[in-house]
Amino acid sequence: MARTYRILHRPWTVKRPLYWCMVPELAGIIALLVLFGLQQPDAFRTRFWRIGYDQKLNSNPNMILYAYANYEELPVVPFVWSQTLTNFNVAISIVSLFLLLAKMIATIMRIFYPIIGTVVGLSLTTLYAVSVYGQAGPDYADSRYPSPAAWYIRLGCGVAKPYGAVKECQMAQGAFSATVFMLALYICQSGLAIWAMVPNKELDMYESDDDDEYGRPAKDKGVAVEMHPTPPPQQVPFTPRTQAFHTLDRKLPLRFIQKTLFPVSRAAAARSQFRRTALPVIINPSLRLASTMAPKHTTANTAQLRDPSLFKQDVCYVNGEWVKAKSGKTFEVHDPATGQLIGTCPEFDAQDTEKAIEAAEAAFEEFRHKTGRERSKLLRKWYDLMVENADDLATLITWENGKPTADAKGEVTYAANFFEWFSEEAPRIYGDTIPSSIAGNRVFTIKEPVGVCGLITPWNFPAAMITRKAGPALAVGCTVVCKAPGETPYTPLALAELAHRAGIPKGVVNVITALHNTPEVGQVLTTHPTVRKISFTGSTPVGKLLMKQCSSTLKKLSLELGGNAPFIVFDDADIDLAVAGAIVSKFRSSGQTCVCANRIFVQRGVYDEFASKFAAKARAFTVGNGFAEGVTHGPLIHDRAVDKVEQHVRDARDKGATVVLGGQKLPDLGPNFFQPTVLTGMTTDMAMAAEETFGPVAGLFAFDTEEEVVRIANATPVGLAGYFFSRDLHRVYRVAEHLEVGMVGVNTGLISDPASPFGGVKESGFGREGSLYGIGEYQTTKMVTHGGMGKPLQS
Repeated sequence: MARTYRILHRPWTVKRPLYWCMVPELAGIIALLVLFGLQQPDAFRTRFWRIGYDQKLNSNPNMILYAYANYEELPVVPFVWSQTLTNFNVAISIVSLFLLLAKMIATIMRIFYPIIGTVVGLSLTTLYAVSVYGQAGPDYADSRYPSPAAWYIRLGCGVAKPYGAVKECQMAQGAFSATVFMLALYICQSGLAIWAMVPNKELDMYESDDDDEYGRPAKDKGVAVEMHPTPPPQQVPFTPRTQAFHTLDRKLPLRFIQKTLFPVSRAAAARSQFRRTALPVIINPSLRLASTMAPKHTTANTAQLRDPSLFKQDVCYVNGEWVKAKSGKTFEVHDPATGQLIGTCPEFDAQDTEKAIEAAEAAFEEFRHKTGRERSKLLRKWYDLMVENADDLATLITWENGKPTADAKGEVTYAANFFEWFSEEAPRIYGDTIPSSIAGNRVFTIKEPVGVCGLITPWNFPAAMITRKAGPALAVGCTVVCKAPGETPYTPLALAELAHRAGIPKGVVNVITALHNTPEVGQVLTTHPTVRKISFTGSTPVGKLLMKQCSSTLKKLSLELGGNAPFIVFDDADIDLAVAGAIVSKFRSSGQTCVCANRIFVQRGVYDEFASKFAAKARAFTVGNGFAEGVTHGPLIHDRAVDKVEQHVRDARDKGATVVLGGQKLPDLGPNFFQPTVLTGMTTDMAMAAEETFGPVAGLFAFDTEEEVVRIANATPVGLAGYFFSRDLHRVYRVAEHLEVGMVGVNTGLISDPASPFGGVKESGFGREGSLYGIGEYQTTKMVTHGGMGKPLQS
């Protein structure tokens, strides 16, 4: 591994002396605040000047002017403690106090790096050097004379006795001594920081570092991280409260940065039209991380988290506590890029799910009565914590979902923005005043939270699909039970941890996991009478099943189901813009989104040009492990997804389509990798025309007329999203109005935005998520009629 000199995230060479320095630093600052701020200004502005002048020991400018004005002999020894210097000393004492508090907080959060210590230390050293110089240096009026310290340090306080100023003199001596002490202290601190910044062979040898509690690099090289899910039997059971105490324990710091050191071995890659990246191989898995909630099993692809406590294993979040499945059963979660074990999660069953529903029901009555502003602040805090922990959340997404790090970071930003959006909507939930047809009646409406909500989310956006549902639910006062996807449970559990840190009351947010018991858990959520609302994102067949189950209790439903998005390029379109939009729409997340362009229709006049440019863009993709640098496309979620993609390509090829690019698995990278594929000569009798591919395969269909392409685009039972590119304004309105979809993108391949209503028509579901309309999905409208009104004024 090549050496890398880190300027910002650099560990301390030694850190314990830095902690020790903070105690005398605080004592010195308090002493200076008292001496400078309470007594010394009055002393030096009055009697000290008089003493110095009478004894002919100063030449302060004020005294010089006084002597000139009264034709008296000029002083021979300067005394320069002027008002400006006094105020300066008070100011630097206050600055020192604030910087000390900031250093303490930064140290606790593990973000106090040597570069920061160097800047702070040198700045304070300069300020205190100026203060010492001002007290003991040459007079700025006449540099030939000694300083003000001359009389009360050189001659002692006996000079001040006739004036009754011995106490003030002693305080002045103490202030000068304290200033010198602080200067020496900051010189030492600056030295420690600069020492840590000096290039170090041991620290700079590896790209990642295992720092111990005091910032020293771990001696073990080439190790993976093995972490334990629960404390030893002799310790208390794990709860968020006990976790807080562990966090405060110096042996388990809040921001313990655990890095994985490993040598990389590169597997031989077969020749391909795409660049492949090698997968890292980690050897000697022996190092253990001190965390009560980290992976139990050693894996060969351990992710690197700044805050390992975000990785929750074998527990779910119910009623403000981390609990196991009552049965003790768990299921395994695997990295789709390597197939290796990430960890295990609880296999919740019907009884466990009912406990979560009961917790949400108990919390609802109090939470619904919080003001919109109170709920807004909670959501905003949750948003802030997501932003602060964005890198770790992105790491978890890449680890369990496989999408490249850049895509994962984009999802975290997108997901967090839902909390920000709905935090701003929470205080603005309005009813209506309705003019009544009866003169004596006054009619108005009240918006109320629907109640306990069951949220069932998919694996392709493990963060965004939760925030898009939980955000509006909490904004209006609902409580939620969220069933996390079995393929990607760790991101939702990390969000639950951040919800706890944000101060969201217990029972308001509950996150449960299941894989094999998913049908059982889903049935409990859809049939339990306490649950008043179900929001589901997933396939159309599962959505139909859930709707049927919900009919027994007539729940409110939001269903965002499968799509078969048409992407239409008319001959008057900007072809380069259309190619860029198609690339984004089709291949984002390796084609595993419900709004991906599934059928790309290109008008015959520009078909060849579009196909050529589109294939050239796709040819530049880099396929590989999402953690690898430069990777643009990762694996599919599992082998079943790969099999479906391969079947669609085979079906199209057998029916006459031409494979311009790709079309094959990439077994040298892993079982879940498939080449980005471009097919031309597509026809409507091929499987891809009728089924959602959900993979990195783009089929290009040719068409002749506007009427023809809209008819073909609408010839599907689903209608989630549609896209088209044209510069004809009249055509834009015609086509947008005739496409049978819930969302239309015109001259863009990206339509997702927290401010926009997201949802489909036909068998793509109903209800909207995001935007002003999304918040209404979690509300009921209560009408109030107040009769007997409208009487005349009383005389």
